[in-house]
Amino acid sequence: MNKPKVLIADDDESIRDMVKEYLEARDFKVITAVNGKEAVILEEQLRPDLIILDVEMPVMSGLEACKTIRGKRSGIHYVPIIFLSGLLVEGAVIMGLQIGADDYVRKPFEALELVSRINNLIRMKKFIEQVESIENVIFSLVKSIEARDSYTAGHCRRVAGISSKLAKELGLSGEEMEIIHKSSLLHDVGKIGVPDQILNKQGTLLDAEFTRIKEHPVSGGDICGCLRLAEQSLDIIRHHHEKLDGSGYPDGLKGDKVSRYVRIVTVADIYDALTTDRPYRVSKGVPEAITILKKEASEGKLDMIVVNCMEKIAG
Repeated sequence: MNKPKVLIADDDESIRDMVKEYLEARDFKVITAVNGKEAVILEEQLRPDLIILDVEMPVMSGLEACKTIRGKRSGIHYVPIIFLSGLLVEGAVIMGLQIGADDYVRKPFEALELVSRINNLIRMKKFIEQVESIENVIFSLVKSIEARDSYTAGHCRRVAGISSKLAKELGLSGEEMEIIHKSSLLHDVGKIGVPDQILNKQGTLLDAEFTRIKEHPVSGGDICGCLRLAEQSLDIIRHHHEKLDGSGYPDGLKGDKVSRYVRIVTVADIYDALTTDRPYRVSKGVPEAITILKKEASEGKLDMIVVNCMEKIAG
């Protein structure tokens, strides 16, 4: 069985050595760093199971290091972070928790308490990793949507495929493409709460029925909030019906408030909807779908760069 890896960053050599000796005696593998910058580098290289950061360090503080690491490690890539500091003023604690720390331990600390907190957080990390079941949960939710709505069966998977191609064509990183793919699979999960008679209605929806349908992005965000998905994923799920001119829903976001990720998934979602048979109309051909997308982009509703990319991959 592999020993849990703990990375500790502290500019005080005596603290580093004391924690290292104590944890190694309890079957942990310990890596040490002298400042936040070194901690960020070592985290990337060695991917520890838990990180302990001093708050005040030269070159890069623990707060800065935490923010950098948490920006990369969330969802199934989550790594627990503990702050170790003698400066536990309320403002510092709140700031640390806001940027992603999981716990604080005051110096001087009780070694037994520190180990107990480390073990608890590592257990939580293992649970989240088993949430490889996050993958299973995602596919189960997608299947639930598709099973209830025969007309859009496969829609979420197709949107995920289109979104991934757009992301690749637009030069997004592998990690960003993963976020977009998973979020696209889940973008319509809120439709689980929409009654079948509305979801599968033949013909035009009444205003009240359309209002009910429009609630699905918010419901989807609420459902997925417990999955520890990346913040960008929740943004996509909630905002995939937003438009750049503020005419979308549920929040009427406008311009730069609509993220690049959302812009990609929105175009993919509309394209697939246009090119697929629906209860109220037959599918449109690719040229007509692209024309509609370009018209919306020229009206300031969609991102023209993404639409042009859609035309390229569709052709």
